[in-house]
Amino acid sequence: MNRFYIEKLVVSGGGHKTTVIDFKPGLNFVLGPSNTGKSLIMDCIDYVFGFTPKKTHPSKIVDNNYGYESIVLHLATDKGTVILERKIGDSKITVSGTDPSVDHGSYSVSNSAKKNINSVFLHLLGIDEPHSIRSAEKDFKTQALTWRSMLHLFFIRQGDVARESSSLLAPRSVGSTSSAAALLFFLTGQDANDLEANEDPKISESKKKALIAYIQEKVNDLGTRREKLEETLSAANITDPHASIEQVRKEIADLQAQLDSAIK
Repeated sequence: MNRFYIEKLVVSGGGHKTTVIDFKPGLNFVLGPSNTGKSLIMDCIDYVFGFTPKKTHPSKIVDNNYGYESIVLHLATDKGTVILERKIGDSKITVSGTDPSVDHGSYSVSNSAKKNINSVFLHLLGIDEPHSIRSAEKDFKTQALTWRSMLHLFFIRQGDVARESSSLLAPRSVGSTSSAAALLFFLTGQDANDLEANEDPKISESKKKALIAYIQEKVNDLGTRREKLEETLSAANITDPHASIEQVRKEIADLQAQLDSAIK
């Protein structure tokens, strides 16, 4: 699987002094006292990662109107750089950089769009084919493997650092089944593209009854055939069928010998 890391975050516009935060390869922590902007930094990164604010899940950088106009995220890859820029309040992300494997241009944050930012992030991880993961344990429902369905594996917020459950499993927005399925895909490559759902018990029972009826019908047919053969043997007054067959074979061999002699 390919690797990339956040190299730099740049927040600018609205008359503010441009803020630049540098990151390093590996594990990075954003630390500081309360009310110093830790959550704002996380929201800025998440916003360029494609987050769409909702009433139940607002974004500080969008909803609090700090006056900033643009967020730029610089990513370092094995082949160069990828630069992502999103204007505050826009649903598009502009992609540029020096990595030749990534197409430049404008990408939508919506996964249903033909050209969406989800495909860029998956490509950076080396995932170019569509994959499905389980979204429900009992009814075998599936969902597409997306960047945001696996983001919890790389991007952990403060409230989730010390929680009792595993930080590798999504705490809220992603269901427990799909969260574990995304982790399983990364560990083993297994997805749900060829998943076969359990058959409805009523259908299974109907198939079982049909199979039993078919076998019983064949058994009855064989019984009837045996009775007819026994009647035929009885009518022909054959007491030893095997001896009769051998006698016929002997007569055929004698006839064949006479034909061979006549031909010579």
